[in-house]
Amino acid sequence: MSEYNNQDILEELLFQSEGNPVVGQYELDQLLHSQPMAGITGETEVQPSPLKKSAKESKKKSTHYISNEVFEELGEAKTLIPNFLPEGLNLRVTKSRIVDSALKMLLRELEEKGETSILVRLLLKSVDG
Repeated sequence: MSEYNNQDILEELLFQSEGNPVVGQYELDQLLHSQPMAGITGETEVQPSPLKKSAKESKKKSTHYISNEVFEELGEAKTLIPNFLPEGLNLRVTKSRIVDSALKMLLRELEEKGETSILVRLLLKSVDG
């Protein structure tokens, strides 16, 4: 290995030219090199509520192609839907929420009605032309 790869850059940054440590360097060194010891402080780790999920746990990013017509209608629905909601309701209407709600509704109906569901009928209609 070359001499450059063996240099301790952090040490060079933390020590002044005379070899004196920068103010707070000792504390930083202690913090960086300390091992967490469970139960020493008597504090318990806070666990998130199982009922409240973070956004990453409750959502997944998904990319799908949709027709230009559906894309434009989705934008129109985004501006139209807030008109039907009670005034003062702080509900953000987003394209993602519209798509999520519509898919939940279609999938629930598919589960209940099977081959007679609207989704199956629309898919069969698109195949027939």
